[in-house]
Amino acid sequence: MKLAFHVHTNYSHDGFSKILNLKERLMKKGIDIVAISDHNTLKGAVEAEKLFGDDVRVIKCEEIKTQDGEIIGLFLSQEIPPLLSIDETIKRIKYQGGLVCVPHPFDRMRKSKIHLDALYRIIDEIDIVEVSNARNIYPQDDKLALDFADKYGKLKICGTDAHILFEIGHTYVELEDFKDSKEFLNSLKDAKLHFKRSGIYVHFFTKGKKYYKLIIGKLYKNYER
Repeated sequence: MKLAFHVHTNYSHDGFSKILNLKERLMKKGIDIVAISDHNTLKGAVEAEKLFGDDVRVIKCEEIKTQDGEIIGLFLSQEIPPLLSIDETIKRIKYQGGLVCVPHPFDRMRKSKIHLDALYRIIDEIDIVEVSNARNIYPQDDKLALDFADKYGKLKICGTDAHILFEIGHTYVELEDFKDSKEFLNSLKDAKLHFKRSGIYVHFFTKGKKYYKLIIGKLYKNYER
């Protein structure tokens, strides 16, 4: 099975991919399973699960902003609000039977990454470490994540972190089929990580969308006045 992990839709504040277009792209690239991980919401994953049917399986995930940086909850059934403590966020993930993944833990360019003190404090609660993120600019940062996962015996995954459709397809996880989160962890032990770094230009799209929303929001407020 081919899994595209850490995929954003237009339900993320900086995402462009509409659900139906995302389905077409995933099928074109031969992706069997997608882990939709929008920022602080499950709406995209829920909609995709309904619309994709049996064509592409959806793992409902959420990239959650905590008081100590971002983590991803996998196999969620209920949305978790942002800006809770990282300990409370993990508690809510585990209560649902979900898994905890730390995305891009050492990416020097991301202010949103998990704080180092929190990373080591929650070490026993971490199920998976994203050791390669296609949007990371510096390969050394991925190497630090890989060394961290090896040192602490954590399962590894690679993430496309796609915010735009054409980012999907070059980075994926090849693994045996699974039925639930427990089987997923077992499959991940022997998974093959296929990784290719996205070009630096992809960051301009997401930066542009953030500024576009900011400008449009201000114009709309001024218009209301």
